Amino acid sequence: MKAKMLSAGRTQRRPEKAQTEPDRGGIYDGTVGWEDGQPHYELKDEGLAVVKVRLFMGHNGVTEGENTTPGRARGRKILARIDPRVDDIPDDGDTVFVAVPVGRSDMIAGGAIIKRLARDPKWIPNRKPGEKVIVGPRESFIRFKEDGTIFACCKSGTDPDTARPVQFELGPDGFRVDHPYGRLRCDKYGFELQHNSGAKISGGSCAVPAPLDTLGSFLNLEAAMVRVKSPVVSIGAAASSDNTLKAIPVLGTLDAMQTAIAACTEAIAAVVADLTNALIPATTSAPLSTAAGAATSAAGSALATCHGTGPTLAVRMS
Repeated sequence: MKAKMLSAGRTQRRPEKAQTEPDRGGIYDGTVGWEDGQPHYELKDEGLAVVKVRLFMGHNGVTEGENTTPGRARGRKILARIDPRVDDIPDDGDTVFVAVPVGRSDMIAGGAIIKRLARDPKWIPNRKPGEKVIVGPRESFIRFKEDGTIFACCKSGTDPDTARPVQFELGPDGFRVDHPYGRLRCDKYGFELQHNSGAKISGGSCAVPAPLDTLGSFLNLEAAMVRVKSPVVSIGAAASSDNTLKAIPVLGTLDAMQTAIAACTEAIAAVVADLTNALIPATTSAPLSTAAGAATSAAGSALATCHGTGPTLAVRMS
């Protein structure tokens, strides 16, 4: 590179020849925004958006200074158009490709943005046929699927190493919300609300055999501590629910049977203990009929409560 001597003895490089300008037409890459503190796009009455783009082509590092903003182009400034009804308006700082026809680089909306590169592609889904994707700030987006489902996603933070997705989906089959703090789901089978602390509420339709199939729904409440504060609390079956009323005696009978079985087990254990004491003499022993008789009586009473007047248990010992 030639240089000429100045009178002060200093040397100054001659300005480098600018790179090929886009007046010849072509496809050029650049970044959105001119870093002028003003909005990077403007909506026109024709329905188009005019976007400020600065190309990498045309930058002169000697006369214009080196690029001090990482990822920003410092070349020629142009105004490119985009149709927001078809494509998404890129964000300030996004890398884009612009098609510029011959001799139209100096015209407003002379070039057209044909491609936008996502800064974090792993967060942006591929657009499938029949779908629409709207990309927002910080890689948040809304996806409209072909079946009418709406899916939205954003990040839980700005740190790329710790940020997790926050998702919401609403469609014909129900809806769901997934967040680092918990989740919420609702579909044809039921609903579920769960916090990452362990608190959980779930409910839905029952799928159990008869006669409990008459209970059409269920509700679960799980937590380390549950508090109910109300002036009136009602627990029981509704008066108009005939099927529920029919199933309640079955539940009561099952509870009574469980109590009777426990009592029978205790009675058998007492009989075995008495027989053992009878076969192995001890210095002091209680009469055989004392423990066994009491346990047998308790078992018989428990069995009798299973169904009004139930069978009695008699243990005969001699």
